[in-house]
Amino acid sequence: MRGYRPEELTFAGLGRILLGQIGFIMVLFTMGFAQLGTCIAYVIIVSETFYEFYDGIPKWGYAMMMLAVQTLLCQIRNIRNLQYTSIVGNVLVFLILVSIYGYNLNMLGNSGNKADIAWDLSLRHFPRCIGIIAFALEGITVVLPLEAAMKQPRFFMTILDSTLVGLAILLLTFGELGYMVFGDATEDMIIKNLPSNTFTTVIKATVMFNLIFTFPVQMFPVTEIIDAEVLSVGAKPSTATEQVKRSFVRLFCVLFCVFIAIILPNFGALLGVIGGFCFIFLGLLFPVLFFLILFEETLTSVKFWGLIFICVIGCVLSMLVTVNGVIDLVYGTG
Repeated sequence: MRGYRPEELTFAGLGRILLGQIGFIMVLFTMGFAQLGTCIAYVIIVSETFYEFYDGIPKWGYAMMMLAVQTLLCQIRNIRNLQYTSIVGNVLVFLILVSIYGYNLNMLGNSGNKADIAWDLSLRHFPRCIGIIAFALEGITVVLPLEAAMKQPRFFMTILDSTLVGLAILLLTFGELGYMVFGDATEDMIIKNLPSNTFTTVIKATVMFNLIFTFPVQMFPVTEIIDAEVLSVGAKPSTATEQVKRSFVRLFCVLFCVFIAIILPNFGALLGVIGGFCFIFLGLLFPVLFFLILFEETLTSVKFWGLIFICVIGCVLSMLVTVNGVIDLVYGTG
C-alpha cells in the first residue's frame, strides 16, 4: 500500500497497479458489463411484474415506462444523493425477504416437503446454477472502499467473515426452503410461485418499487466509469458541453438496458450469462491474480500451484457457464 493514495486502492485501481493498463481496462469492462447486466435484470422483473398486474399493455410497453422513469433518476450525479433511494430499497428488500421466508415456512408446515429430488445432475442445469451463484459475488468490488471507510479497519476481516457466513446461510436456506415448498415447479423468481392473493400483490408491488428505487445505484458505477475513462469528464464538469455529454451517457445506458431486456427477457438465463462472464472473473479470477502478484514471494509451492489450479478451474467454469447461458437465452431453458 506504500506510495498509493487510499482512493487509488479500489478494485479497478488494483487492476491498474498490478496488471497494468490492459488489466485495468479488463477490470473496468467486466465491472461495467456486470452492472449493466444487473440493470437489465431489473427491467425484466419490473416489466413482468407490471404485466401480471395488468396484461392490457405488452411487456415492452412497461419496459418503455421504466425507460422514462430511469432516464430521470439516473441523471442524479452525486452518489450521496442516491443514498435515500438506496435506503428505501434496502428496507423494501428486508420486508420482502422476511415476508417470503415466513410464508414458505408456513406453507412447509401445512403442505409438507415437495422436494422429491435430492440432486439435479443435469449437465444443462449445472452451469446455470454456478452462474447464478456467482452473481451473488457482485458486492466484491466495494470491499476495499468499505474497509477504507471504517473508523477501525482492524475489525474489518471479522465483520467481513461474519457477513459472508451469515449471507451463505441465508441464501442457502432461502433457496432450499423455496424448493421444499414448491418442488419441481419452483420458478427462477420465487414470486412467480406465490398464489394470486393480497399478500402476493403486496410482495410483487414491493419488489417492483425496490428495483425502481435501486436501479440508479446499480447504474451509477457504469456512468462514472464512462465519464472518467471515455469522456475524461471530471466529477464536477465545468462546461455545458460536459454536462450534456454526461446526460447523453446516462440516456444511452438506460436505453441499452431496456432494449436488451425487451429482446432477451429470459431472467434466469441472463443471470447465468452475467455470472459466468463477469462475476466469476470479478469474484474469483481477478482476486486470485491480485493475490498471486502481491504475495508470490511468500507463498509456498503448494499454495502457489493451488491458486493456479483455482484460476484454471475458474476459466473453464466461466466459459462453460457463459456458453450455456447464451444457449438458454437464444433457444430457451433446457
